[in-house]
Amino acid sequence: MRRYWEERSPPSMFGGSLLLRLICGIGMLVIVSMLIVRMGEPDRWRWLAGDDGQPPKKQSAPPPPIPEATGPTHEDPDQAETAREEFQAMTDGSLKPRREEMEPYYRLVFWVKNQPFERLRRLARRDLLYTNFHDEPDKYRGELVTMDLDVRRVLEAGEGRDGDKLKEIWGFTSESWGHPYVAIVVDCPEDMPVGPSVREKATFAGYFLKLQGYLPAESKPGDPIEKAPLLIGRIQWKPVVAPPADRSLEWIWGLALFVVIGLVLAARFLYLRLKPRRKAFLPNTTTSPSGEVISIDSWLEQTNLNADEDGSNVADDGRRRGEKDLDEQ
Repeated sequence: MRRYWEERSPPSMFGGSLLLRLICGIGMLVIVSMLIVRMGEPDRWRWLAGDDGQPPKKQSAPPPPIPEATGPTHEDPDQAETAREEFQAMTDGSLKPRREEMEPYYRLVFWVKNQPFERLRRLARRDLLYTNFHDEPDKYRGELVTMDLDVRRVLEAGEGRDGDKLKEIWGFTSESWGHPYVAIVVDCPEDMPVGPSVREKATFAGYFLKLQGYLPAESKPGDPIEKAPLLIGRIQWKPVVAPPADRSLEWIWGLALFVVIGLVLAARFLYLRLKPRRKAFLPNTTTSPSGEVISIDSWLEQTNLNADEDGSNVADDGRRRGEKDLDEQ
């Protein structure tokens, strides 16, 4: 007898109340995780630091005294007078320094060598701009200045008279509008990157010498020579440090994780709820030996009738054989 299969849905995996509790539990976990991440930010606890929500201000200590120089500088009258006489031989805009320009060059290197960076920075002017040097170089020649540089090139610049290695640094400031400064640096940090293309930050303090002529990389034959202020001094290198990781979005990732978990559970629940289950059952009809489709009930009744007839035939045969035996006797 053939069997047929009927698709039937299984009973629900979760009852209505149990599913509601599961969803509420996941929602509470999400809320608690968000609170933990948000409360881990220092700004959330600043109100404990002071009455106005800001940490109590400490009284600023007086600045330390300016370090002393170890030798002659621009502050010595004789040195200053000699330098003014040497500056008269300077030529602005030349591509290479001339021989008569080397004396004031080495004098400024000597002054820088006798002073630490902090002394140069504390004594330097901060109000001079690129246009001041470019438009009036004679007026500001030998002036001690400081500036913040975006360094783009660091090259070897030979040695001073005492054998100290010098570096040539090219960079920009926020007010130079893409026009470079070139600085001859004494005692450049050893671990500072060196090359024709770098991206570093440094604070410079030193003396202005002249306008150095140069040809831009995209210049063509016959183009005019550009000019960059040439300074001699020291730098304070500011290594680029990777910014700290932004934790303000961590709670979003936590929320996304719990949402994914909730979706997986919901998908699993729906899959088990909607997955059909097979159930075996007997058909209501069958096929007779002659090929006629008849119902099961009719087939059973016919089978019972055939069985009764077979039983009657057997009984009749037994009775006939008994009668025959009696006649033979």
